[in-house]
Amino acid sequence: MNIPALCCTGYLGDIGAPTPHPPGEFAAWMEVFPGGRWWVFEPRNDTRRIASFLNARGRDAADVANDASDAPAASMGRSPR
Repeated sequence: MNIPALCCTGYLGDIGAPTPHPPGEFAAWMEVFPGGRWWVFEPRNDTRRIASFLNARGRDAADVANDASDAPAASMGRSPR
């Protein structure tokens, strides 16, 4: 079909969710470009979410990978004050 698409990751908010509010969920969705504008598709949920918070956008899962290791974060030469 040759339609440009992007892989996105981020958090789905709990805004507008019925009580008790579920916690925000980490999720992936896609953005596609048919007909001259970008459209967001989040096929995992049956109901539309009011808010999503974008963490990363790329061509595939390798572009949007998160660090899931248990290694401690590098200090980058900075010390806490």
